Amino acid sequence: MDSNSALHALAVEMRQLQTTKDEQTIALSATNRRLDEIRLKLIPDAMNDADIRTITFEGLGRVQLAMDLYATIKDKELGYAWLAENGYDGLIVPYVQPSTMKSAFKKALQHGQEFPEELFTVTPFMRASIVKA
Repeated sequence: MDSNSALHALAVEMRQLQTTKDEQTIALSATNRRLDEIRLKLIPDAMNDADIRTITFEGLGRVQLAMDLYATIKDKELGYAWLAENGYDGLIVPYVQPSTMKSAFKKALQHGQEFPEELFTVTPFMRASIVKA
C-alpha cells in the first residue's frame, strides 16, 4: 500500500468516525432533552398532582423531589461586590476560561511568544481536519 493509499484510508476512517460522533451527539442531545422533560416537568408535576413527595418502586428505587435552582450573575462587578459585602466572598475566585486561554496562547505562539514552563503547560500539536467538500 503506497503512502497516498494509507493516508486515504486514514482520512476515510476519520470521516466515518466524525459522522458517528456527530450522530451520537445528536442522539445524546435528544436523550438529554427527554431526560430533562421527565425529571424537571413530568415527574414533578405528577408527584405534585398526587401530593407525593417520595415514592419507592420495587426493582427501581426511591423517586423523590428535591429543590434545585439555576443561578447566574448578571453584572459581574456589582454581583461580586454584593457577594463580598454579604459574606459570600469565599465564592469569588479568579478564573480564566480554558478555551479563551487556548485561543490567546495559540495566537501568541504564532507570534513567537514563549510561556514560562514553571507556570504553564503548553503543548502544541498538529490535528487533522476534514473540511466538507
